[in-house]
This record gives sequence, C-alpha cells and structure tokens, in this order.
Amino acid sequence: MSGFSFNLLKTIDPRFRLGKLIFSRNKHEKILDTPNWFVYTMRGSVPHLTPDNLQTIPVDALGITLEHFLEAQPPPSTHFVGGIHKFLNLEDYLLFFDVRDSGKLQHISFNTDKFVSVVTDQGCRKVTPEEYVRYMNIYNPDIFASMADLISVKNPSLKRVKKSVDRTLNWLDETLEKTEEGIHVFGVVTGHDRHEERVRSAQETASRNVAGFVLNGLDLDMTSKERLDLMKISLNHLPKNKPRVAYGLGAPGLTIGIDIFDTSYPSEETSLGHGLTFLILENGIQNEQEKFINLWDNKYRTDFRPILDGSELIKQLTSTSKIKRPSYKTIINWVNTSWNAVDMGLIQ
Repeated sequence: MSGFSFNLLKTIDPRFRLGKLIFSRNKHEKILDTPNWFVYTMRGSVPHLTPDNLQTIPVDALGITLEHFLEAQPPPSTHFVGGIHKFLNLEDYLLFFDVRDSGKLQHISFNTDKFVSVVTDQGCRKVTPEEYVRYMNIYNPDIFASMADLISVKNPSLKRVKKSVDRTLNWLDETLEKTEEGIHVFGVVTGHDRHEERVRSAQETASRNVAGFVLNGLDLDMTSKERLDLMKISLNHLPKNKPRVAYGLGAPGLTIGIDIFDTSYPSEETSLGHGLTFLILENGIQNEQEKFINLWDNKYRTDFRPILDGSELIKQLTSTSKIKRPSYKTIINWVNTSWNAVDMGLIQ
C-alpha cells in the first residue's frame, strides 16, 4: 500500500497549474512535481528503454494497461504473490493502471452494462467491473482509473452518450465499494461531444470519493482545438484540489489545467524511427530546421555527431549565450506554439 496526496501550489494565466503529487513507496516518500507525466509502457516495460536506461532518466511514475495482460483470463500475473510492483521489478515507481491502452483506442465490438470489451494480441476479451477490481486488489497499484464506457464510433447518438455516462458512473460506484484500502481510484469523466453530458459526468464523478480524475481525448474524432474546448467544459466542473490526468491531449493540455499526461506520442514516434528535433525559441518562433529526423536513414549509419549542437542551441535560446530559467508565461507560449510542430496524424 502507498500513501497519496496532492497539493495544488499555484495557478497561472489562469489555468496553468503547479502542484505536487506526494506518494510513499518502500517506506520512502517521493514527490512528483506537476505538470508531469506517466511514462507509457507495454506489458509494464517502457518501449525502447532497458531497465538500466530507465534508471538514468528522471522518471517516477509509469502508466500500466490491463489490456496488455489479458490474452488469458485471469492474467497469469495475478497468480504472483507480492503485487504488480514486485512482479514488474518496479518497486520504486508510482504505478497508474487503466483498462484500455492510453495511446490508442481501437474500435471494438461493443460494451454492455456488464462488461467492457478490450483488444489483446489474441483477440477481443471482456472485462467485468468485478473482475477489474479483483485484479486491482491483487496487483495493488498506487492508483487506477475506474472502468469507463468509452465510445469508439463516430457521431454517436445522444442516447448512446447518456448510456456511456450512466454506465461509467455505475461502474465507479461498484469500484469504490470493492476497492481495498490503500489503493486510490481516479474517476473517468466521459460525455463524448455532448456538452450537457460532459457537465453531468464531471459533476457526478466529482461528487464521489475519488482521488483524482481522468479525461480521455482518444474517443473524440476531431481537431486538437475542438478536443481541448470539450475538455474545458469538463474541467470547469471539477474541483481544483484533485489531480487531473489526460490522454490524447499532449502539451497543450497544460494551458487548460491538466496535471499529468501520458507519453504515448513520443513512444509512437520512436517506434517509427523518428528523433524529434523541433525547437521553440523564447519569442515563440520555431527555428528553421526539420521537426524530426529519420533515424533509420542509411546516412546515419556512420554519422555519430550529436543530433543538436549544444553550444549552438544555447546561442539560439538566449541572446547572451547563457542558459536562463524561462518565465511561466514563456513556458506557456512555448507550449502553445510547439503544438504546431507535432505530427497531428498520430494524435487525431
């Protein structure tokens, strides 16, 4: 079991939030400064990084997906005594669990009042709320998201969206009732593209005894601006003193009050062999260079130069050629401008 608390320290301009998520693991207290991220994993391993590589990176929290373990039911990992931290050899990290993959929402057959469908390497599987909570009680993660009825079809009817909200709230109630003490539950806010249902979902979820909230933008087939506008509707009805996790938003989520993100985008780019190199200057203008390089290009077989020259980088960032701490307004400007450099084909 782990201790858990969230302190909101400051809000800026006006939704940029600075906070601290405090948790204890192995009798040691750790602090996750927010905004921050849950590192994306596959079967509990960070893609493209070996465990010793991971230890050299300032990472404190990982996102784990139950969907990746469900080829067999119950998952063989549930037979391991000692919890998921010990099973994955991640005892020093905060582990956040969810049912579906935070990097993609594959179209599946359907959900019902009794189960949610998930996609595995061996085909579609069904997970009931009772099974999900039982697995979480065995795994004993620090935090997990309640089960949600996410809609994977385009242009759903109002009736379907209402049913999604009702199911998600019913599953949340069952989850809160059966989750063992010491495991913290984040409620999932739904409502798809219906404003009134997003408000209802946010208000009803906030009225439950949840430790935080999850907003999933992967089920919204629209532009990033439209997605952010819908998220704002939900956020306006959530309490400020609890953390918010978001999928499918990326850095612009900082400007609407998101505290923690998933890192599925850079993981996907790495899988494609892309090294991201875009650079945003202090005045918010991107320098003229490639936004990414193709690391699989044959010309890099014998090219061992750094991707970016550090000395030149400093000169571009500051007029005095010295590194300085940017202001919060500058950071927000970077975030807003840098979104244009992202490959939207991977996000939408």
